[in-house]
Amino acid sequence: MPRLLAEPRSESPILLVMTRVAARRILGIAALAGAVLLATCMTLSAQASAEVGAPAGTVEATAANMLFDEYAPPPPTPGIICLVDSGVNPNPDTTPILAGSYALSPNTNTSDELAALNPPLPGGHPDGHGTYMAMLAAAPVNGWGMVGLAPTSVRVYNLKALAAGQTTFAFSEYAVAIYRCEALSNSMPITVVNLSLGSSTQPSGSELETLENYVQSANTHGLSVIAAAGNEGGPVQTPGGVPGVLGIGASDANPANLGVMCPFSNRGAGIALLAPGCGSQTEPGGGGNGIEIAFSDDGSPAWADGTSYSGEIVSTAEASMRAYSPTLTDSQAQGCITSTLTSAGNLNVAAAFNACGLGAIVNAGMAAYQAANPPPKASSPGPPAATLTPTKAASRAKPKITKITFKHHSLTITVAEIPKGLRLQLVVQRRGKRGRLVTVAQTTTGHRTSTLRVDRWDRIVARFMAGHTKLPAVIVNRRTLTGLPQRGVR
Repeated sequence: MPRLLAEPRSESPILLVMTRVAARRILGIAALAGAVLLATCMTLSAQASAEVGAPAGTVEATAANMLFDEYAPPPPTPGIICLVDSGVNPNPDTTPILAGSYALSPNTNTSDELAALNPPLPGGHPDGHGTYMAMLAAAPVNGWGMVGLAPTSVRVYNLKALAAGQTTFAFSEYAVAIYRCEALSNSMPITVVNLSLGSSTQPSGSELETLENYVQSANTHGLSVIAAAGNEGGPVQTPGGVPGVLGIGASDANPANLGVMCPFSNRGAGIALLAPGCGSQTEPGGGGNGIEIAFSDDGSPAWADGTSYSGEIVSTAEASMRAYSPTLTDSQAQGCITSTLTSAGNLNVAAAFNACGLGAIVNAGMAAYQAANPPPKASSPGPPAATLTPTKAASRAKPKITKITFKHHSLTITVAEIPKGLRLQLVVQRRGKRGRLVTVAQTTTGHRTSTLRVDRWDRIVARFMAGHTKLPAVIVNRRTLTGLPQRGVR
């Protein structure tokens, strides 16, 4: 077998999955250099809250029936995903989970190239890609950022495909990357190669044949190759449609529309299954939606969407499954996954684990999850009605905002009081170019005064929470703000 690392690069460029951010979801992107980005099409809206996914799990873990994996006892040795991507930046969520890093180009480092090249996101957050993929898979429970899907059973090998200053790489590098992952699997428990990237440019016959040969070699070596389908709403892009590659489409994580294919997801021949990649759930006033992640620089919560995430979710599920059962082959693991899909063709991780004889792991994880998320206790009966002093019903309690201060991108909100047994939820929104309200910050707290970091704001939605029940809201609009002590409000 020839060493592709020494071969000249092809002239067919692959444009690596890139992030795009706007006040509204971007479902498609422009062509560049003759190829179309298999974009992550992220819509990131900062929110202020604790570690995303702790303790209740993320919307994508819930939608994929994978909540147990956050709490399951660790396997003797974690499984490893070989992540072929833009590189991974170090932060508290990635540093502990990297099994190693390697750059295909000798003239670059292993950091996230797209985070360095792309303009920053609103709020100054880096617009990378590989870093977010790694965090989604296995970010630890550490009070920072987010909790990954499988924080104890999966690790990530960072295989950077981009050269310094580049957002594209040659088509032949697919084979180079798969070859490298296969070689690494001889010395570490790599079981899955994740390709959250692609191109609508048709490769040459020789390029495609070379890629197919290396995919077949990886499969023979026991590796699964999993690829995102693409985000154009059209046919599946290469490499998602290549034989031996498991092509993944994106579906809705919203319980109300669970499993419905995301409008942007590519579809048709080459789609093996769907996994969460968007979310039609909406915050008050039409704000953030998508799956839940965290910004890679400061760990603040964010929304995102794209088939890149769907592919990474399936990769994580298989790597975790094979960590708990190291004798499983790639075909056996994929058989358990594809034979237990929902009626709409969606990933069902708990069912797949059960099908592969790992029901005890599911049960142990769910028992720990339920212990960490007990149902709210029933309130004890109060005194006889005749002895009560008539008061406003608790179910209709509304916050009274007494002061708003906005200075140096810090919005400070004070309420008069928080009734016993309730918590205060604050949602800060601003209007986009078309007037649509977008959530830019959110917190739920027991403190009367909260400070949220935002660039600007147009509306505050305040309400009390009784457990998970939302009570009536109070809305304050910046343009009509009167009667409140205020300073620097703009």
